[in-house]
Amino acid sequence: MKVLNVCTNDIKGGAARAAYRIHSGLKKIGVGSIMFVKNKASFDSSVITCSGYGRGLLGKISFYVDAIAYFYLMRIKNIKNPVLHSIALFSNFNKKQVERINPDIVNLHWICAGFMKPRDLIKIKKPIVWTLHDMWAFCGAEHYVGKCERYINGYLPNNRAEGESSFDFNRWIWNKKKRAWKDLDNISIITPSNWLAECARKSILFRNYRINVIPNGIDIEIFKPINKKTAREKLGLPLDKKFILFGAMSATSDPRKGFEYLEKALKLIDFKKKDDVEIIVFGSNGSTEGMLPFPTHYLGNVNDDDLLVIIYSAADVMVIPSLEDNLPNTIMESISCGTPCVGFNLGGIPDMIDHKLNGYLAKPLDSNDLARGIEWVLEDKLRWENLSKNARKKVEENFSIKIVAKKYEDLYKNILENKK
Repeated sequence: MKVLNVCTNDIKGGAARAAYRIHSGLKKIGVGSIMFVKNKASFDSSVITCSGYGRGLLGKISFYVDAIAYFYLMRIKNIKNPVLHSIALFSNFNKKQVERINPDIVNLHWICAGFMKPRDLIKIKKPIVWTLHDMWAFCGAEHYVGKCERYINGYLPNNRAEGESSFDFNRWIWNKKKRAWKDLDNISIITPSNWLAECARKSILFRNYRINVIPNGIDIEIFKPINKKTAREKLGLPLDKKFILFGAMSATSDPRKGFEYLEKALKLIDFKKKDDVEIIVFGSNGSTEGMLPFPTHYLGNVNDDDLLVIIYSAADVMVIPSLEDNLPNTIMESISCGTPCVGFNLGGIPDMIDHKLNGYLAKPLDSNDLARGIEWVLEDKLRWENLSKNARKKVEENFSIKIVAKKYEDLYKNILENKK
């Protein structure tokens, strides 16, 4: 069996890292997997880039057109949803290159930033599996929609967000998808979380497709607990503090990551000795310095797995205050390293955090309960040890990349058998 995993990037960005882990996991269990990307950052010979025009001027133009359009939507047209939007006007997807590879299955992942446009899907004559890493595939230009239900009811002229006017980009792009995909009969959908599966099943665009829930996976031989004292020494951190960890792509600047809720929660936590607590932040350059009530260590952007293992192992608790999220890599990485997590009970977060077993699920968007969760995890050493043990067990039994890759292989085999 030959599988082509298609993604805009290989290891830069959360969706790309998840896709690359699936690709690597498939190879480990003997499935012939190739990863096909627009932008390659790894040195893996099994990752190939699109050839021809897509690597030249048009490839650069397509990325900047998407970026400029996003800026235009947010700043000029004052679109009310501040999350990333992708208009997918241009394509770098090389159909002939895919045909030369001649895979049995084409597994799409995150394909925005000028890599593929809606009509590219109907050019693929092989069975398609699409692993969704956010909501873009069944929405307009939005990657997450908040409370908006246009993807369920249709992008109509009369159901835009209050205050939006002029040209309706989201409706325009949604209609392009609807036209392009109406005759797709060779596609199966994978969502990493139960929450995203329910959203897809409700959507007009995907409600008639096969939707499977298979979580993202992680290499448990790489992401594993290391001695806390050793980890802190390597980072130059004090050995006698309790460390609260927060990290994500654009951790403090992306509103969806919920930094404002973390900030409020940290001001509410109550420890007898507040000087016992310090903060670690990765994914930020320290632009929020002075806003947090505890000494804070900013580590910048971190893409190296070995360094991430050290960071997670150095912390006592990881806090994920996301307002809307699929299946955050940060939670999976943290619990794989034995560090309990606290997050809101929404999105795909409860797929990984079992309340008071390996972490704490706070009431959605409730900073007071988020603060209680942080206190609850940190206040009892024996409790923390049990949480840590359960966290690692959760990953070993559910998210090991070998387990996840086998689920992918079984789905591929089922699709190919039914095709005959």
